Amino acid sequence: MSISTFRTLAIGLTSAGALLLTLGGVQAAPQALALVATKGEVPLHCENGVCKAEFSTFCLQPDRHTPVRGTRYFVVEGADLELVGRDATGRQITLPASENLDFHSKRTHVALEISLPQARLHKLGLKDVTISVGRNVSLVPEAQADDPRPMTEGDLAMAGQLRTLGAKLIDRNKDHMVAAHMTSRMINALPPSGTLTTDANDAIWQAAVKAGGGEISPRADELARRAVRFCEFVAENRTLYGGMRRCLQKEHDNMLDILNSRYWDAVKTGS
Repeated sequence: MSISTFRTLAIGLTSAGALLLTLGGVQAAPQALALVATKGEVPLHCENGVCKAEFSTFCLQPDRHTPVRGTRYFVVEGADLELVGRDATGRQITLPASENLDFHSKRTHVALEISLPQARLHKLGLKDVTISVGRNVSLVPEAQADDPRPMTEGDLAMAGQLRTLGAKLIDRNKDHMVAAHMTSRMINALPPSGTLTTDANDAIWQAAVKAGGGEISPRADELARRAVRFCEFVAENRTLYGGMRRCLQKEHDNMLDILNSRYWDAVKTGS
């Protein structure tokens, strides 16, 4: 299917979707999401009985509404998603990702929380787990019995085609996406609350660089460093913008919003 065809379908579906969302006050299924490739392993951090981490996502269906926080998602069958556990001896075990992980929207369409109960980790005799997101991973929202506009096979097929295009324009972006990866790794490494020292933030920064393989373009480095410096100022001065974690989340989300907008502009113009 050509991009020009996508454009025609998207425009038609947007109008139809808007109408359906206003009828009877019942919301239709939210957007299918793309889970951005991680370029390496992301550890899940365990706290209060849950092991979890945040991951970058983007919207595949602008004609549908943005998911509210906590919306449950499922990976599309055959997704390139690897879950690896490690026991006390250091032995690694690959586990079925879809059977063990829970997926919930974190902040609109640009961030997802992947988690599993810590009790499940103990039951499997594992000390920790990591997740690697591969190419073209998509997620669909949990189906609802009273959905006035449920996901169809056609929806999923179009979302799959658009996911492939998104890989070129978003996953492989060497500036904003790499910077977003940096902020996401820092978010996952930060403690739940409190203000860190500059040295502690520097250590988290260096760990994020190492986890990303050290391949950072000058523009990506500038974007990520600017976000960290701004958020350190925010945390130190306790502004209304929030603490270090919340500030970095906002910076991350802004980067993904920029990329998602460029992506849909490209789809609409047929470029």
